[in-house]
Amino acid sequence: MTTMRWTYLVAAITLFVFMLALGSYPGNAQALTEKINDKILHFLAYSLLTALIYLSLNSPKREKFIITICIMLALSLTDEYIQSMLSFRNASLLDLSVDLLAAGLITSCLSLLTHTTETERSS
Repeated sequence: MTTMRWTYLVAAITLFVFMLALGSYPGNAQALTEKINDKILHFLAYSLLTALIYLSLNSPKREKFIITICIMLALSLTDEYIQSMLSFRNASLLDLSVDLLAAGLITSCLSLLTHTTETERSS
């Protein structure tokens, strides 16, 4: 794995741990959602997380797409499970859906962008 891929992976892990820590402290999530809609926060956070995961993988494009979506599903389920265990938070299927929408859109865009870049290089 190249240094850049490791950097993306470490950034993804750091972001996910930060997201979990931020949401696990009473009052933090509520304070954020008073300023920015909860679904927008989920979409932005999971978009960035998806991009970092996608860029950290060194696989053929189809496998990279599937692996990224599976990882994002696992991370989103983990996040929602942890929220369900906290008395001051609630798990939400809508949050899970927004997370996966972000993952699907970002992975698709990166796949297309990578395809375009690879096509231009081979020409």
